[in-house]
Amino acid sequence: MQAQNDDSAPSVQTTELIRTSQSWDGMELPNYLQGRPELVAIKYEIPAGQKLAWHSHPVMNHGILVQGELTIISEDGKEKVVREGEAIVEMVNTIHHGENRGSKPVILYMFYLSQKGMPLSVQHPTFLPFSCPIKEKNNTLGVEETKTTEEDTNTKGNIEGNALPQTIQDNIGSLLQQHCIDTKLYLQQDLTLFQLARAIGTNHSYLSQYFSSHGMTYNTYINNLRINHFVILYREAATTQRPFTAQQLAIDSGFRSYSTFSLAFKKRMGQNVTTWIHNSAK
Repeated sequence: MQAQNDDSAPSVQTTELIRTSQSWDGMELPNYLQGRPELVAIKYEIPAGQKLAWHSHPVMNHGILVQGELTIISEDGKEKVVREGEAIVEMVNTIHHGENRGSKPVILYMFYLSQKGMPLSVQHPTFLPFSCPIKEKNNTLGVEETKTTEEDTNTKGNIEGNALPQTIQDNIGSLLQQHCIDTKLYLQQDLTLFQLARAIGTNHSYLSQYFSSHGMTYNTYINNLRINHFVILYREAATTQRPFTAQQLAIDSGFRSYSTFSLAFKKRMGQNVTTWIHNSAK
């Protein structure tokens, strides 16, 4: 006996909650990370009155709020209120935090487009928001002066044009290790000086001076990290006898184009990549 279709049964309803290439603050999202993906889903329960710590995300993420109301505050003071049933696309490499200003717990589901071994968020415990006047150590960098922490005013009273004090250099070096090298943030192809400064909790003026004091540019610093990563990938592929191309390894190391990689590689290693691979195989 053949089953009859039940026309009275309820049909499946679909509702598109969001479709965008921008985070909630209007910034364009970065390109997808190169390499093996790792997708992560997390449920957050935030009690009423709770304030989250200042943090940033090195990977793209989005989600939906199913209960309560969450206010997200960016480093420059912009606010976004997310209500029940609304979707949210978070900022990438921009310091921010969330607050539950409501009377009931927030339940939030977030979905991260990550890579194995990468952190989903980076904490910035010493970050001070743009509107907070201080007369103490500036941000994480140890300069004493009275001002607000807005990036544009951070450079006032600085030592622009002069070498950074050693204490500031040491702090920036530590922040780069923690938030750029350890997290492999340098693999993000479209990473800029401004984004890197935000990710480590400083401003672009200090960071630019830091690189200058070490006899390099931002591009040289990032390219050197990517070349180091290329060497690691090459050795892994050679050891396991896994098929590879230099072009694919370069893209997986954060370079947008093979020509850019080739120039940076020869500058760093003193020989072109083909010669280096041939000599390494001996």
